[in-house]
Amino acid sequence: MDLHKKKKGLFLYLTESTSSYQVEASNTYGLHIRPKLGLLYLTATLQQRKNVDCDIWDQTISFFTIDQLIKAIDSGEYLFVGFYSAISLESNVIECIKRIRQDTETKIPILVGGPSFPNAEQFLRAGCNVVCNSEGEETICEIYDYITGNQTLEDIKGITYISDGNIILNNPRPLIPNIDKIPFPDYSRLEFKHYCDYYIFTMKKPYMTMITSRGCPYNCSYCDSHALWGSKSRVRSVDNVLAEIDELVGKYKVRYIAFQDDVFGLSYDWADEFCDKLIQRNYPLSWMCILHPFSFKKNPRKMLQKLRHAGCNLITTGLQSAHPEILTRLNRNQSEPEYIRELVNISRSVDMLSLVSFIFGSPGETLETIQTSIRFAMETKPNYVKFYNMEILPGSHLARQYKPGTQLCEFTKEELDKFCQVATRKFYLHPVILSRNVSFILRHNPTWLLIALKFLPTIVRGIGLGKKNESSHQ
Repeated sequence: MDLHKKKKGLFLYLTESTSSYQVEASNTYGLHIRPKLGLLYLTATLQQRKNVDCDIWDQTISFFTIDQLIKAIDSGEYLFVGFYSAISLESNVIECIKRIRQDTETKIPILVGGPSFPNAEQFLRAGCNVVCNSEGEETICEIYDYITGNQTLEDIKGITYISDGNIILNNPRPLIPNIDKIPFPDYSRLEFKHYCDYYIFTMKKPYMTMITSRGCPYNCSYCDSHALWGSKSRVRSVDNVLAEIDELVGKYKVRYIAFQDDVFGLSYDWADEFCDKLIQRNYPLSWMCILHPFSFKKNPRKMLQKLRHAGCNLITTGLQSAHPEILTRLNRNQSEPEYIRELVNISRSVDMLSLVSFIFGSPGETLETIQTSIRFAMETKPNYVKFYNMEILPGSHLARQYKPGTQLCEFTKEELDKFCQVATRKFYLHPVILSRNVSFILRHNPTWLLIALKFLPTIVRGIGLGKKNESSHQ
C-alpha cells in the first residue's frame, strides 16, 4: 500500500487506565470533558504548514473500540496514527499499539507524544515507530516529511526510535522561542456541546480551554512540566491571546474559558494589560485560571479585583503541603501557605471562587504532616480542595531519584487513598464550607443544582462518600 497517496493523519486520545494520581472520580466524562488542546495544535500546524488534514478520535467524547480503529486503518485512509499518552493512559496506549501491529494488514507508522515520552522504550518495544519528545509542532512536520520520504529519522531532533534493535535518542529540539507564531488550535473540528466542567459552579456552555503560555519557572520536584516545556515560561502576547478569545467568542459563542497555563499571568504587567483589554471588549464571558502562591505579590488585592472585573470567577492554586519540611523536600518555599491564605481571603472578599490542591505521600510524609495540610485547608476554607496521592511522573525530579511505584513514605498507596478520601469528606461536609458554596450557587448559578442531581452519585464519590471506583474509566 502506497503511504505517499494517503492524505490524512489520525490522532487518538484514549480513556484512562486505573490511576491513583487523582482520588476523586474522574471517569464521568459527562461531568467534566476538556478538549484535547495538544492534538488541536498539531492538527492546525499540519494543516497550515503541510496542507495535511487530520482526524481526532477522542474516546472521552465518542467511545470507539480497537476493532473499529483497526478497520479504519485498514481502509487505507490514514497516513499515520498518533497517540497522546500521559501516565494514566500508558497501559491502554501500549495495548492498542500491540493490537494494531498484530491485527492490521498495513504497517502504518505509529507515533506517540505527550508527558509519557520519557518512557519511550515501552511504546517502541510495543510497535510504535517514533516517540516525540517535548514540544511537538515542529517535530510533527518533520515526521510527516519522513513518512512521505523527504526526511530521515536521524536528522529529526526531539524524537526517540529503534534502529537495529537499539533505542536511539536524537538530540533535543530547541523550544519554539516565539509561541505567537504557532497557529491557534483547530476549533473548527469540535462540537462544542460536548465540552464542560460542571465541577465549576459558574461554568456556562459553550465551554473551552486555552493556554496563554508554555512552561513554568518554578522547579517542583514532583512536576513534569519542565521536562515538556523547559525551565522557563514562554508567554504569548496579550493581543495574540485576545485574538484567539475574539475567535472563540465571536465565531463559536464561547461563554466560559478555563486557562490551563502552569501559572497564569506570571508577569503582573502582562496580567494588568490583559484584563484592561478584555474588560474593554465587554464580552459575556467568564473564566478561571491557575495561580502560584506567589502570583501578583506586587499587589494581590488590586490584581484579583481586576481579574474579577474582567470575568475571572475561579482561581486555583497548588500548595501540595502546608508543612514546612515537606515543602522543602518538594522544592517549594516554606512561606507559600501564608500567601495562599491571602489569595483565598481576597478571592472571597471579591466574590470569586478558590481552589487549593494538596498531595499526600511525598518523601518523608508522616501523619503529622498530613494533618498539618488538612488543618490548613479547614482553617483557610477555600471553596474547593483536591487531595491527591503522590505519583512519580516521568520526567520529574522524583523520577530521577525513584523508580515508578516506589513507596516514598511510611504509608501504602491504599492508606494514602484513604487519607485523601477522609480529608475530602471532612472538608466538603463542614457546615461553613457547605453553606458558603450553596449560597454562592444560589446567587450565581442556581441551575447548577439540577446538574448536581443528574450526577449525584459521581459528586458523592468525589467528596469522599460512598465506595471509590476501582477503575478510572467505565
